[in-house]
Amino acid sequence: LEKKMPLVVYSHGLGGTREIYTYQTLNVAASGNIVVSLDHADGSAALVERVDGSLMLRDFEIHKLDVEETKVEYARLRRQCTDLRVQEFLGAARVMLRLDKIDIIELQKHGVSFIDKID
Repeated sequence: LEKKMPLVVYSHGLGGTREIYTYQTLNVAASGNIVVSLDHADGSAALVERVDGSLMLRDFEIHKLDVEETKVEYARLRRQCTDLRVQEFLGAARVMLRLDKIDIIELQKHGVSFIDKID
């Protein structure tokens, strides 16, 4: 009997990282869900490690615009961040939905293994 497990994609808040929400995401996973927790490359995370190993620090400049005189510019930049998050979310969802068609060896090259971890 093959059991389907729901997919949950978790997005951290402004200034957060996926690690901060480990307790919450582990509880969701413990309830029988597959959980993908994202770090966003929109400058809102405290720290993000890029694929090449370099680090991206939080962009504090955008938050300096969150004052009355520059609200329109702040909103425009935050919208760009939101658009990027949508693309990151969709990319993660596409990869997970193709998981049964992706060669496990390819995943292992990226340090990911689902062997003996999913019923």
